This record gives sequence, structure tokens and C-alpha cells, in this order.
Amino acid sequence: MWVWQNNLLTYLAASQTRGYQAILDNFPNGLPDAVISRDCWAAQLKTQVLHNQLCMSHIQRELKYFIEKCKNRWSRKFLNLIYEALRSKKTILSNPNKNYGHLVEKIKQTCTNLLSQTVRGTKKLQALKNRLKKHSNALWVFLDIRDVPLIIMVPKEHYKM
Repeated sequence: MWVWQNNLLTYLAASQTRGYQAILDNFPNGLPDAVISRDCWAAQLKTQVLHNQLCMSHIQRELKYFIEKCKNRWSRKFLNLIYEALRSKKTILSNPNKNYGHLVEKIKQTCTNLLSQTVRGTKKLQALKNRLKKHSNALWVFLDIRDVPLIIMVPKEHYKM
């Protein structure tokens, strides 16, 4: 099943495949005016859209795994950065007339610093870090565009520094 959703509508489509053809069958011109929240599935990456937002729930789940199973400090730092960004989004939404550019830039700079660090850990952790680095322009779209929703999955109190 494929699901596309916005604040007003949900569109469901059954398909025999998870491939790009399923998207083309439903949206032959892509979604050129849309921001999609996605994981890094190849079919989603090919879809013509205005902006991509990486799915924060997927990232949080992966980071939580590396924190719990490997006690990885880098994962904890990145998860805390996500929590800071989610709190910032709430602040931005509660005061829409105020400029929060400095706050967003601080988060993006911290992200750049974390992604430039050498991370010790499993191949899966390395793959996550490399994927985040490769798609870093899709990490914080929800901070720049008001209508991109928040998705919070992992309770913050479990991962304090």
C-alpha cells in the first residue's frame, strides 16, 4: 500500500510493487508543488517534488537502536539535536511573526559539525551517518517551511546527555 497525505486528504493506492512505477502510475508528473516526508527509499528519491523532508521518526528509531544496543554517544548527540529542532519548531509555530533564523542556523551548524565527525561503530551506524550526510539538505526542511509537520516518536527523557 502506498499512502500520500496532507492536512486535508489521504490518498491510498494498492500496488504489486514498491518501485518507482507505482508512484508514476498515481502521479505521472510527480508532486512538483509538494514537500514529502520520506525515508531514503529509491522510488521516493526519484519522485519530482518541491522539497524532501527526511522522516524524523525513522531517524529517531535508528538512533535509539544505536544508543540502546551500542551505547553510542554520537547517536545520543544527534538525537538530542533532533529534539532541540523539534522544540524549536514548536517555538517557531507559537510565535510566527518573529524571526528565528539564528536558531535554525545554529541547529544546521551543529548538524554539520556532527556529520563531519569520525564516528566509531558498526557498519550500520556508519551507513546511517553517511545517509544523513548525503541527504543533509532534507533534514531540517520542517524548520524552514511552516506547514511541514512535526513527527515525534522517541520520548526525550530516555536520552538525556
